[in-house]
Amino acid sequence: MKNMTNLLILLIVTIGLSCNKNENVDPAPNDSLCQWSLIDPILIGENLSQNLDVLFSDENSLIRSYKDTTLFIINAVEELKEIYSDSLVHLVDMDTITIVGVKILTSSISDSISSVSLFKCDNNDKFKFEVAINHCVDCWSALGYHYKWQVYKKLPKQSNYSLIFK
Repeated sequence: MKNMTNLLILLIVTIGLSCNKNENVDPAPNDSLCQWSLIDPILIGENLSQNLDVLFSDENSLIRSYKDTTLFIINAVEELKEIYSDSLVHLVDMDTITIVGVKILTSSISDSISSVSLFKCDNNDKFKFEVAINHCVDCWSALGYHYKWQVYKKLPKQSNYSLIFK
């Protein structure tokens, strides 16, 4: 358990995680000079996709232990081994990819994630991971978690990543 706590602290400190709820998804005032470029995810095989579905789900006890909305930036084999079995480690080349995942606490289990997009500021090492959520208006409301992940070409470790809701 101590290793998991250390990993969480390392991830949050390393990526400079910040979460913002922003209906307009306008950049923060200090980002007004940013020209945001969309980063396309890369396609992966079905076996890796299935493993990532399990990694970012309630089946993973570490991911399940986070009670708040959390952005995960997995950029190294060691980080991946800390939160998932060795079977996944053999499926990926962490020297060439970064796994970005999110666990989102929503006001209704009936809500859904309609899209996710990763943007990079052309002027610096800032990234924003935008998540669009469809809120079910006429549904029974019970808090619920939703998960989403994407795989990208290698991203810098020492960058500022933000989670934005639109």
